[in-house]
Amino acid sequence: MRRESRGSLTEMAPVTPKDTAGEDFGRFDLERRASGSKQAAIASPGSRDVVGRADEGRPGHATRDHEDGWLREAIWRRESRLAEASARERALAGELATVRGSDSWRLTAPLRSLGSRYPRGATALRRTLKVAYWAASFRLAQRLRERRHGMEIVRRAEATSRERTYEKWIETYDTLTPSDIDGMRRLVGSLEVRPLVSIVMPVFDPPERLIREAIESVLAQVYEDWELCIADDASTAEHVRAVLDEYARDDPRIRVVYRSNNGGIATASNSALALARGELVGLLDHDDVLRPHALLLSVHAFATTPSVQYVYSDEDKIDDVGHRFAYWFKPDWNPALLIAQNYACHFSVFRTALARRVGGFRPDFDGSQDWDLVLRMTETLAPDAIAHIPHVLYHWRAIPGSAAAEASAKPYSVDAGRRATEDHLRRTRREGYVVPAGRRTQRVRYVPSSWPLVSVVIPTTGRPKLLEPCLAGLLRRTAYEPFEVILAVGDDANEDPERRECLTRLAHDPRVRVVTLPSRPFNFSMTVNEAVSQANGELLLLLNDDTEVIVEDWLEAMVGYALLDRVGAVGGLLLYPDGRIQHAGMLVGARGVAEHLYGGRQLGIAGYMGRANLPQDLSVVAGTCMLVRREAFDEVDGFDEAFPVCYNDIDFCLKLRMRGWRVLYVPDAVLNHRETASFGTHQRGRDLAHRRDVGRMLDRWGDVLRDDAMHNPNLALDASDPSQLAFPPRIRYPWRSEPAG
Repeated sequence: MRRESRGSLTEMAPVTPKDTAGEDFGRFDLERRASGSKQAAIASPGSRDVVGRADEGRPGHATRDHEDGWLREAIWRRESRLAEASARERALAGELATVRGSDSWRLTAPLRSLGSRYPRGATALRRTLKVAYWAASFRLAQRLRERRHGMEIVRRAEATSRERTYEKWIETYDTLTPSDIDGMRRLVGSLEVRPLVSIVMPVFDPPERLIREAIESVLAQVYEDWELCIADDASTAEHVRAVLDEYARDDPRIRVVYRSNNGGIATASNSALALARGELVGLLDHDDVLRPHALLLSVHAFATTPSVQYVYSDEDKIDDVGHRFAYWFKPDWNPALLIAQNYACHFSVFRTALARRVGGFRPDFDGSQDWDLVLRMTETLAPDAIAHIPHVLYHWRAIPGSAAAEASAKPYSVDAGRRATEDHLRRTRREGYVVPAGRRTQRVRYVPSSWPLVSVVIPTTGRPKLLEPCLAGLLRRTAYEPFEVILAVGDDANEDPERRECLTRLAHDPRVRVVTLPSRPFNFSMTVNEAVSQANGELLLLLNDDTEVIVEDWLEAMVGYALLDRVGAVGGLLLYPDGRIQHAGMLVGARGVAEHLYGGRQLGIAGYMGRANLPQDLSVVAGTCMLVRREAFDEVDGFDEAFPVCYNDIDFCLKLRMRGWRVLYVPDAVLNHRETASFGTHQRGRDLAHRRDVGRMLDRWGDVLRDDAMHNPNLALDASDPSQLAFPPRIRYPWRSEPAG
């Protein structure tokens, strides 16, 4: 029986950098919000279908009048946007008519006509003219060298791509040998406690060969203290009972219950769970396959850390003949990502008492019953009670009609996942609503009952060209209302009449204060710390003056996440002026210290496992636009002034995580960023100081920089394409002396 809740994995495994699933949705969503929608209007937060409001009589539902009002408002906004688009279209048509009416357009008409009639000749002519120009300007040799160099880079990249396939990675690092089996047995022998593991398998009409392979994968486990608890959900295929009876006769560890009627995946799973006598429970679908070391590494995780209650592993897919593909190498515990997608999924092992305490599987959530169970279990646990095994222990079968093979399969599982998330919000007393992010992924927009004061701290040199657009978006295009702005500027800015006049004009707004600091060598960290000391807000928004607001609900989205338990910092999605991604969080360890995720990639790219478009916990977000809880800022003593220009935000986020605070990336908060436009000049001529900064970061955070917990040691430290495999991986099996995946 397929556990369709695993269908959330269909966003899975962009093994190549060409993953663009969800691109159209991402672009549409950004354009929609840029048009002026207020998805969590502060003036009337109950105007949306907000989950978790206890004062509405029926939790999770707004009144029909509110729903109708919101729909009318949304339609009005859409019509307004269409009117604006029509106006722009007319303006562009006028410009085009002007161009076509110009003398130059008429004079070049014969050339364009020849080009359309003889395209090959036109191409050859353009190339000839280019070569002639380069020769006349004495640049021909240089251009030829550049062309040869570019072709060589492409050739090497293609060769590397061919060599670094998943098949090659498996062959090199993840093919088990007789020596591995011996090492596993030694590890089993070293275990002081060997708990019984009950493997729960609901069954309904699987192909005979596949159910046999699933059971054989359990029989092949090196760790032998297990029982296989099978519940047949009234299968109609005759071979099913024959196969199950055969295996139950041959091995007393295999126990089977036959249901008299078909109750669905959750009901069948509960029947299998009722058979469990083990201390631990693992979940297996009736046509999937466990690796031989799946139970061993799971038990080893529990034995290593006795406080652990729930363990999940990495996974991949196999086709009908067992070929491995579509790897999913996961981050360590990532609660924000779990709400966006069922990333934990396979292979899940948990304490039996925990599953029974939360009520087991719920039939109302068939299709996402596993996701619902994991949400209910983990919301009761401390972070150190959840462990991740960074090894592929589970092969998810991708066959026609399965969620593993087809993203459109079992659409009811998407609705079940949304409802499971809404129920999670109600149980944890969080107010918000769930919106789709991709085919099988989602986002939550949190709508707190009250909105705290946000102190927007903007270190600036006072240049009107940057500061005025930044403040215009902040003051006039931001839906969030309770905020103050602190412009932290050096005293030398007043020596420039243009800058002085700009600062004076901006300070006329009652929300804006100008804090003048003594003239001194540039130190971003010191400027932030001094400005924060004069801030009144519960939340602090650190914002560069070379940013511009795109969507008006950006700050609402950030505040909603910043108010979650133990969230210390929240970062947003930053774009270059041409629309490409500049920052979607950061990958620690990339280029030695850290690098922006998906930098330079096109807006709308799904990213590895869809994560570019999903709210999630990360190790670091950029200080360019970072919302910080005041309590967290004070606890870590703010920014380290030993980092005047570079790495101060990275160091700050790592300090937060070390103290137990969470760092989140929220893609609903979108801004343009002209990177280094404001303070880029301060990085020039400080190569020696920069090397000292790198050395200081390596000394302080060396172990963390080598292993970003929100990435995976089997993946390369490539921020532009985090799906790339690590050759070799930065992890090894506990019985090996060499790295393994």
